[in-house]
Amino acid sequence: MPQSNLDYWKPKLERNVTRDAEKDTALRGLGWRVLVVWECEIKTGDGVADIVKRLAKELDAVRKTLQPPQ
Repeated sequence: MPQSNLDYWKPKLERNVTRDAEKDTALRGLGWRVLVVWECEIKTGDGVADIVKRLAKELDAVRKTLQPPQ
């Protein structure tokens, strides 16, 4: 939470959280898989690497569900 101008930031961030949850639910309801990436997570090379690993794991899970049984 920001340390200044809380009268502005607190309601704005609360609305963002609500909006994001609604959009996430709507996308999942349409069959999408949702991967949330926060800006603060990708400020370092390690953060980017972690996101790439998460994305690769999700893509592998999707690939496995799409492969016909052998």
